[in-house]
Amino acid sequence: MWLNVYRVMLFVAIWVPVVYAADGENRKFVFDYRVSIGEVSGHAKLWIPVPQDTAHQDIAGLNVETNTEYTYVTDSDYGNRFVLVEREGGGIDIAINFTVTRERRTAGDVGNSVTLSSEERARYLGASRLVVIDGVVHKEAHRIAGGAKTTYAKARSLYDHIVDTVRYDKSGKGWGRGDAVYACHTRAGNCTDFHSLFIGEARSLGVPSRFLMGFSVPNDKPSGTISGYHCWAEFYKDGTGWLPLDASEAFKNQRRRDELFGGLDANRVQITVGRDITLPGMAGEPLNFAIYPYVEVEGKVSDAATYSFEYRSR
Repeated sequence: MWLNVYRVMLFVAIWVPVVYAADGENRKFVFDYRVSIGEVSGHAKLWIPVPQDTAHQDIAGLNVETNTEYTYVTDSDYGNRFVLVEREGGGIDIAINFTVTRERRTAGDVGNSVTLSSEERARYLGASRLVVIDGVVHKEAHRIAGGAKTTYAKARSLYDHIVDTVRYDKSGKGWGRGDAVYACHTRAGNCTDFHSLFIGEARSLGVPSRFLMGFSVPNDKPSGTISGYHCWAEFYKDGTGWLPLDASEAFKNQRRRDELFGGLDANRVQITVGRDITLPGMAGEPLNFAIYPYVEVEGKVSDAATYSFEYRSR
């Protein structure tokens, strides 16, 4: 009998996963961002976005290792920071690593108490190329939340409707561009589509909103690779500041719906803010959003870069 009990206990001990940072905890980890470009002929320019401190995120020990010279540049609209590498011929290898201390936010917390300038307010109420504020997006927003009396109620009504009616689905064509009209019509997409629809609808109701891009960091093992980006949104409430939401994660786990409106887990790192981002010195069109390395060779957009992401819990 006792041998059987021991076997059961051993089975449980083996199969219960270890959580290295629960959703209700703060998080600290090291992040590695590596980029390589093979031999190129001509003048190559490489921009890599790097994180900055925010009200809920501290970045320490940012280190750049590369085989060529580099500088830091900042875009003029959003203040995002980039490592810029230039090289005449040859290849480029670059490794960027930094330590992230991320604060878990709980629903009901106050924002960061910032006051928007008139220029910022206009930017976060206006349209971008794929985040429109008119047409079907405007009509749906006013149908769902037009009668709400407060900023918070408007945002919550839009969020709930999106979580209820949009599927996380990366099949077919059109998803992943952050196209608010596509998401409104198709009712499907990935995190960029969920949050582009929210932002377009919120702005059409006069609620300043913005797009945040970064990475989700797994919390079930101490280290590993990360396959791709994750994004979320924030809306602005006068007297409170920026409040976060993650509608696509709420769709995946409905039990977290309340937690992820006005609150946010710490298992992530924020890299950039905004859409239609103009990089200093770029020749091409503004970027739809900035998270992966961007390359130009002789003034033309290139797909020469390969990249990878890893994390290690601290």
